[in-house]
Amino acid sequence: MLCEINYQNTAFQLSGVNAHINLVHSDMVSANYNEDSNICAITDSLKSSSTSDPALQQIKSLRNQYGADLVGVMTSNRATSCGCGSIPTNASWSKDTSELAYFVATVQCATSQYSFAHEIAHAFVSTNILLTDCIRMY
Repeated sequence: MLCEINYQNTAFQLSGVNAHINLVHSDMVSANYNEDSNICAITDSLKSSSTSDPALQQIKSLRNQYGADLVGVMTSNRATSCGCGSIPTNASWSKDTSELAYFVATVQCATSQYSFAHEIAHAFVSTNILLTDCIRMY
């Protein structure tokens, strides 16, 4: 995970973005966890206030214990995509958006395809389509 964090911080620095990622804790969740083939389902479950999966409950508990602003889950399952994150919308800015501050990236893509950095950027309200962003600005 340190390699991915170093890549992200270098990207921030080279882009002139005044931000820095700090690792506050890393852990392995239950070895019995059955990774969902749809990694966005993991992100959605983490965002849910009624997560019943013990491994995902453990992740949420660790987040609270260590005071993490953003939680990244690394998975070895790449059945559907390289990563999945949440993008806060204009409507969500009027409320606490901490439930959106989760992302999942696959180990295979985290550095080779920069999916770790890509999913963190979603937490910074970056979308995937630049043209759409430009149109909305006017």
